[in-house]
Amino acid sequence: MAKVILTADWHLGLQQWGDPRRENDVYKAARYIVDFAAGMKYPILLAGDIVDSVKPVEEAVDNLKQMQLTMIEQQTTAYCIQGNHDNTNKHWVEVVQRPGDLFGFFDIGGKTTSIDDNTKIYGVKGYTRKEILNELAQIEHPEEINILMMHTRCKEFVVYNDKNSNNWSFEEDLDYDKFCNLKLCVIGDTHISEVKTHNGITFVSPGSIELIKANEDIKKYIFIFDTETLSCTPVDISCDYIRIRSELITNTSDLDTFIATLTRLKVNEKGTRAVIVIYYKAEVPDVLARVNSLIVDNKENVIIQSIVKSTRVKITEDDVKNVADEDADVDHIITITAFVEKELSNIENMKFGLSPCAQSLLQKMVNKDCEPSEAVVEYKSEIDKIYDKEAE
Repeated sequence: MAKVILTADWHLGLQQWGDPRRENDVYKAARYIVDFAAGMKYPILLAGDIVDSVKPVEEAVDNLKQMQLTMIEQQTTAYCIQGNHDNTNKHWVEVVQRPGDLFGFFDIGGKTTSIDDNTKIYGVKGYTRKEILNELAQIEHPEEINILMMHTRCKEFVVYNDKNSNNWSFEEDLDYDKFCNLKLCVIGDTHISEVKTHNGITFVSPGSIELIKANEDIKKYIFIFDTETLSCTPVDISCDYIRIRSELITNTSDLDTFIATLTRLKVNEKGTRAVIVIYYKAEVPDVLARVNSLIVDNKENVIIQSIVKSTRVKITEDDVKNVADEDADVDHIITITAFVEKELSNIENMKFGLSPCAQSLLQKMVNKDCEPSEAVVEYKSEIDKIYDKEAE
């Protein structure tokens, strides 16, 4: 068996931007890879973060089980390790295995496994630089290993090795004399597709299988690696969405150009499915209004994430008190709405336009369904939650 499929970071169960369509997109991408592998009769090397959480949603586990059954039926194997998102005592792929299964998902973390008569792979369990190097130092017969697979905060494969950072270049630290027959190193976690060769060894970061973060490359791949010729070939992951990401919109002219691009790609026409990621400066007027106006007849097929690039401003307790204590003659609703909109426009990476919290609170204030001071306190609390989540 000379060829293997390289992939990583499936994140099954992730509901990106709170949109169930994006959760289904991840499942479809994963099923595409399994079906592709089954059709080609190539084993899969899956470098971690198979599910998005240590407590995945039921739908994620169900999809994992269905893919397990497909691989058993098609006699296909996926060799897996854990990542930082699915790091549990018992790998989730073991939950969908049945005693005696000869095919399907197999956890090889901390093990040397023969994937054919001529190829041995070691699945690294460690995640940090120190853990990985300590683990590799203890491997018995490292000269027999042909493939290493790991999931780590690895800097893209350039000359870089800050010993005090979580980001590092593994190829600079590898003991090439000990791993003298190593052909391939597969690295997950980066979400970036990258292939480099160093000291005769191919280092591959397959990248994530779907657009997980807005700053990722929109194009997604798996890679076919030939263990005999050492060739590494990218294969597009099938997706029925057009992926569109704007350059940073800094003025009205930039916005005009982006609207023209959306029109050229027919996202305004019914039936065109698209994921649109918009980066814009807060001072550019009507960015979301113009995009939403363009797709008004096709909204059910278009997913938008908008990201305001500006200086983060936090709402303080004094801000809340000052707004709540304004003179009674002032129209509180207008003042509060203007205040909240100002803070929204100054929050870095705030998903304005898709935030259910922001929309709900603004509507409450317009409808006078809550006291102004209560609305601001609730808004502040929700913003802090978003910051905390993104910080993780």
